[in-house]
Amino acid sequence: MSNTIEHYKKILAERSALDPADDYGADLLWEKAIAILSLDVVATINYIENECSFEEFEWMSEIFDDLWIEYQKQGVQNDFAKAVDKTNKKFVSQGYHDLKEFVPYIEE
Repeated sequence: MSNTIEHYKKILAERSALDPADDYGADLLWEKAIAILSLDVVATINYIENECSFEEFEWMSEIFDDLWIEYQKQGVQNDFAKAVDKTNKKFVSQGYHDLKEFVPYIEE
């Protein structure tokens, strides 16, 4: 597992431990997560497609739009969107609920 993903998982653990009413704390942690996951798109896509549990994927869905914007700046938004779409379909086929409304737009 890459350092990027290890760091993200620490942020995710902090996020899941927050009081649900702590919007300020959640926003700060998601800003950190966006910054970390924006550094290494290859590691992030590999994590989404191969290592991410449904619970981790569901937490990440809170920042899909922001990540898509960051990846758009890098010109790799379609790679990210396709990975998210592929993983969403995998989880739906395993009986999990569909996160389609959170899946970023894929540009043809």
